[in-house]
Amino acid sequence: MLNITVYEKNSILESLKEVLDCLPIIFVLGIITGFGPYTTIVGGFIISFVFFVFGKKYSFIFAPTIVYATVLASLNVSLGGRSETLFALLFVSSLITILISILKIHRKTVLTVPKPVIQGFMTGCFLSAFILSLPLIFGQKTFSTLGLMLSSKGHIFAQINEISLVFACLTFAIYYYLKKFKIKFISPAFMAVIIAGVINYFYNFNLENIYIGIKNFTPVATADFGHFIRLLISGLILSLIMTTETLLNLRASKKTNNEIKSPKMPVFLVGLANLFASVTGSIAGVLAKKSENGKNRFLTVVEAVVLLLFVIFFEKISTFIPIASISAILFITSYEAIKNAILAQRIKNVQSKIIFSICLICSLCNIILGFMIAIVFALVMKTKK
Repeated sequence: MLNITVYEKNSILESLKEVLDCLPIIFVLGIITGFGPYTTIVGGFIISFVFFVFGKKYSFIFAPTIVYATVLASLNVSLGGRSETLFALLFVSSLITILISILKIHRKTVLTVPKPVIQGFMTGCFLSAFILSLPLIFGQKTFSTLGLMLSSKGHIFAQINEISLVFACLTFAIYYYLKKFKIKFISPAFMAVIIAGVINYFYNFNLENIYIGIKNFTPVATADFGHFIRLLISGLILSLIMTTETLLNLRASKKTNNEIKSPKMPVFLVGLANLFASVTGSIAGVLAKKSENGKNRFLTVVEAVVLLLFVIFFEKISTFIPIASISAILFITSYEAIKNAILAQRIKNVQSKIIFSICLICSLCNIILGFMIAIVFALVMKTKK
């Protein structure tokens, strides 16, 4: 530990930067989906810890991603929206994921899904998160799904909270100002949120009836396994999302850094970590990022420790973090993901464009419908080949 080379120092700092970059997204996804920030922070720590113990030498950052969280929220709403059903859903989906890994089903199915199908569905999820961040930016209550938001009688521009909007604009300004300088070991997203929290602390903007500070949330709940058939189908859908996104991230990581091999049984470990998280009343997620420097298991310790510190001290600092600020980070992240990662990959084939558009529109109307349509197109295109 004392004899750390310059390369290892840089790796540790890069890993620290990545996990700090993920933190605002972990916070706001927990809030938007209605699960609370504690559930996602604790889940992030559990999944990092599991991969530290079983993942050998590889370094990972895990979190509830935008796609995973939006699908989970939609499934939970379709099952009644109760926390007891939520943790039963997580438990069942984790068992299915472990079974998929043991039977090696994912090797010949998930990785063969055509690009237009994946791009259309994931773009729909990112657009949903993009739109769902707006009510929080304007200082209003959040919605679990885009459908609930669009069907609500309230209008997001009807009663704009000026303080929330100011904090959101301040966060935008700080984020892009810090990003312009390209400081190597500081996360612009995390620093923007923290600076906004410090300003809020000194000026004491936490006025009554203003939706600005993160509220406390108790994550522990008793699982309800009623309506088992519906729960099983929903668990299968969530498991497929969990498996697909994990493998896609691993494949993207291989393209970024060819000398890094994938770990053994990644899907099994993701299922195991989510199983532990569901038992503790938290939400883990899927592979969010893989460190480009990562052949050092110690880096995963850094990530786990940072998340654990936030679990311990979160209650003391959370009331000063404006929700509008972390929602602004989700807004920026969703926008940049749509612009750079998804829509930037041009689809030249007319048939592929049509499939992309259908999957996108269906995902915007209803995440689960979009996923079902994506599965149909994937099977049809695979059969034609």
